[in-house]
Amino acid sequence: MHTISIFVDQNRMPKLASYFECQTHLAKNLRNSANFILHNLRTGLKKAPVDRTSNENEVIETVRIGIEMAN
Repeated sequence: MHTISIFVDQNRMPKLASYFECQTHLAKNLRNSANFILHNLRTGLKKAPVDRTSNENEVIETVRIGIEMAN
């Protein structure tokens, strides 16, 4: 993947800089949430149901509901 860095001067374009700062913050949060879900799904499915943590059970249930809604 190739990325390009663009530097926006906060003094010259404060609204644009603020917008980009907000969007990058939201993108980082989304990535962290996706990684949390994938990690808990992978580890939870490897374990017996009685050995799963509450986070793993919650993620597995959320994914199960999403699959049912899609079908």
